[in-house]
Amino acid sequence: RTRKIIHVLPVTVKVFKLCYINSAPVWSNNLLEHVHPVKELVAIVDMLIVINVMAKRNQKKLFWRPKPRNGVCITVRQKLHQSNLTGGITLVAERMEHLHSVAVRILVPAGGIHDPQRKQGLSNLLSEMMDRGAGTRNSKQLSDAFETLGVDYSIGTGTHCIAISATFLSENMKPAMELLSDVLIRPKLPAKELAAVKDLVHQDIQALEEEPRRKVMLELAKQHYPSPYGNDPRGSTESVDSIEIEEIEKFHNDRFQPSGTIIGIAGNIEFSEIEDSLNRIF
Repeated sequence: RTRKIIHVLPVTVKVFKLCYINSAPVWSNNLLEHVHPVKELVAIVDMLIVINVMAKRNQKKLFWRPKPRNGVCITVRQKLHQSNLTGGITLVAERMEHLHSVAVRILVPAGGIHDPQRKQGLSNLLSEMMDRGAGTRNSKQLSDAFETLGVDYSIGTGTHCIAISATFLSENMKPAMELLSDVLIRPKLPAKELAAVKDLVHQDIQALEEEPRRKVMLELAKQHYPSPYGNDPRGSTESVDSIEIEEIEKFHNDRFQPSGTIIGIAGNIEFSEIEDSLNRIF
């Protein structure tokens, strides 16, 4: 586990800087005195401390050093790349030529903290609606297209971002990213699906009554984090019921912009090729 953690630390630091430092309204000299507390901050600070200690000991870039096998130790150098795409999207990529697959994570600053007052749960509803058809495909056609390419993907809402994650074979990179761009930029958001999506969200909210530990943590967050950071991204039954399809469409149009969006890619890729491909797709 330690080797795996060391392996991903450089990418984690880059994403941390992009998500929290560059986008934060105010940061004091002391990282823990940020005026907008975030739930993940303690874990991230712990990770940064580990990085700092290791860097001081080695004074070199971090490497993944697996245990020797048959007397031979292989060192895999981190090959990281960061650039801004034409539209303003930030790309963070790592080349891992020994793999045959690619992992993608797209972060859009449209999480629960961006929900309007009295409309908590709007970002969560949007994430549930986004894969109900996109581009020229309806929900079934979109699902079949992903399955044909062997794409395993998911969409979820967090405190700060809506995240789209996917894994697929490197040879399917271009068509898979085209499908993901449809979901990201051109979701159909069919009004006839809204009632069914609300029912699913209601079930998720009601399920909290059977998970006291989870419910306690949500209540603690409300007490110790100022709004909107202490809000549950799922909202309440009342706030979810009050959301109309027009509000979801407006939220998508307003929040899903190139500026602030981050695409992280790791796998068997070429940096120049992936940049050109993403510039055309997005």
